Amino acid sequence: MLSKSEQPSLIFGNRNSDLSQLLPKKPLLSSHKLEWKGTFLEYHRQSTWETPYFSSTYHSIIINNSPQIPIWRWSGDRKLHQQFDKGDITIFPAHTKNKQSWDREWEFFLLCLEPRFMTQIAYESTGMESIEILPRFATPDPLIYQCCLGLISELKSGELCCHLYVEHLISALSIHLIRQYCTKNQSLRDPNGLSKSKLQQAISYINEHLTEDLSLKDIAKVVGMSPFYFTSLFKQSTGMTAYQYVIYLRIERAKQLLRTQELSIAEVSERVGFSSQSHFSNIFRKHTNKTPKMYQRDTK
Repeated sequence: MLSKSEQPSLIFGNRNSDLSQLLPKKPLLSSHKLEWKGTFLEYHRQSTWETPYFSSTYHSIIINNSPQIPIWRWSGDRKLHQQFDKGDITIFPAHTKNKQSWDREWEFFLLCLEPRFMTQIAYESTGMESIEILPRFATPDPLIYQCCLGLISELKSGELCCHLYVEHLISALSIHLIRQYCTKNQSLRDPNGLSKSKLQQAISYINEHLTEDLSLKDIAKVVGMSPFYFTSLFKQSTGMTAYQYVIYLRIERAKQLLRTQELSIAEVSERVGFSSQSHFSNIFRKHTNKTPKMYQRDTK
């Protein structure tokens, strides 16, 4: 049992909590105003600091984005030292008491997930009605790190943020947490994926609305499923996530337009549903190893 001095002096319980007592500087980036469902993310660069004892009603994940850095944490009366490599994570399950310190500038991401949100995903994807997230310290996890880098990139894009991509990353990250960091091993329900009729419904909807700002919620609604359950089954059926499938269709449609019509790159980008020409060009080059301009020139 914690002594009186070890009782948390700060408890944060929602995305609008004031963390000024916990950390000396405001985050460089934050998703608070975007109201991502069940999730918020902050990008920090903090100077030398020792936090008070704190806890959260959220499951909190700290993802290190600095080169190797020593971190001290408290467990009862003991002060424990751990070395963090870039991409290592620490998981503080909701309602656990924590305290940390560091002796140099530290760059990290703070990802917080509502327990009710995680329980909902677990039930929809595995059938489990309750889950217990386990604590982890200085643990390498490339998937969580890459998902957070993708989410930070979307935060930097501001209003041009792709909602489908954000939902895809949050879904992948959440299901990974449930599979890897719960007290019980979780396996997906319905391992055979979507029925042929439901898959065709989803694909038809995607094609009809390809130029719009698609969301998992809207696609899943067409087949009468929750977004996260749909995400798992769609990938099992197609080998791609819904986001990857949408990008594939947009790139194929862009190729056709670049080959057959006299359009500017900006016009092609708009016609296939990208939020900006620069985003379109980056994605197109990633998938074809050519810029749209090069592809247009080489296929004429």
